[in-house]
Amino acid sequence: MLEPRSLTAGRDFFFDDWVAALRLADRVVLAPIFHADRLGSQGLDLSALADRLGALGVAARACGGHEEVFEAALAEAAPGGVIATMSSGSFEGLARRLMAALEERDAE
Repeated sequence: MLEPRSLTAGRDFFFDDWVAALRLADRVVLAPIFHADRLGSQGLDLSALADRLGALGVAARACGGHEEVFEAALAEAAPGGVIATMSSGSFEGLARRLMAALEERDAE
């Protein structure tokens, strides 16, 4: 899960770098760009990034909000799997919420 939170991380300039880094994953869930309004036309096109990753064989999805990211991650999580949450901020508490939900699911 990636939240391009900083103004730098959310720039379209880094599109190819994100492709190169994320193509190593089995699945990628993209959260909205935190500063999208400040970046304007320089912002990273998350749908295009998901499409490019998909063309490379990576199951990728651009989400419209943090709740959608949470639901996607929870649905994709499998026992023994590894989930990486990447953000330079709090990611809306997503990592802790996801861990709690997974622990609860495993306890059932």
